[in-house]
Amino acid sequence: MEQRIKSWRQVCFIAFTAVFFLIILSMVSMSRGTSSGLGFGHSSKIPLRILPLGDSTTRGGPDDRFNAYRPALRNMLIGSGQSTDYIGSLKHGDSLDNDHEGHAGLLIKEIRRAIADDNILLQHPNVILLHVGTNDMNTYFGQAPVDPFEEAPQRLNTLVEAVLCECPDAVLLVAKIIDNTQFPQLVQTYNSGVEIIVAHWQAQGYKVRVADHSAIGGTDLSGDGLHPQNVGYEKMARVWFDTMQDLPSDWIQPLRDASLMSTPECRAKLLS
Repeated sequence: MEQRIKSWRQVCFIAFTAVFFLIILSMVSMSRGTSSGLGFGHSSKIPLRILPLGDSTTRGGPDDRFNAYRPALRNMLIGSGQSTDYIGSLKHGDSLDNDHEGHAGLLIKEIRRAIADDNILLQHPNVILLHVGTNDMNTYFGQAPVDPFEEAPQRLNTLVEAVLCECPDAVLLVAKIIDNTQFPQLVQTYNSGVEIIVAHWQAQGYKVRVADHSAIGGTDLSGDGLHPQNVGYEKMARVWFDTMQDLPSDWIQPLRDASLMSTPECRAKLLS
């Protein structure tokens, strides 16, 4: 009799444990969103209107024929059956789709004003790839920086706020930027701020994620220690792609009408 009770308790314990783990797995699945295929689930057939936004790392340089990561990422997405269109006010490179918004040499605050001038956000991308901050980490041609290093995360937050005001339904992937052999410690500090900023906007209900490019450095970089060479850009493309794969299935929304106008509030955020 005692042995039977003991066996029954073991069965109950196993059943309870199984149910407990099923509940935990269900909660994790709900918190992350379901995914399949590319990670967009049912939304994987929704065309992507992608805005590559940043500085010269987004534009590219002579060594990569001014293509940067863009062709490699596009090939990955199209190879996965995902309709993809880059947008931007600039065109560089020899790829089939060479639109982008990579403003070479500009600081974070200058990039914000540049996109205010060209109104690119009014094309309403549903995915925005943001890699900015490298120029804020560097000295100004050997002189003191234009803006304080330590305030770069605040400037990034101002840019993110303005972008989300104009494109509240878009997925915004904010980069922990690539390494910088000239000022690596500053880059590490800045990247820590990126995580805090993304967490803040996630808590506000926006579809914002970190895309961690911080491991790209060393031999991935060209001779100047700032810009990726081809192998570095291949790695950047993979980081963007893998981050997109992990998005919840309902994050990618159908394309909005590109004729929708900016509100005075959003315009003010871009110009502030």
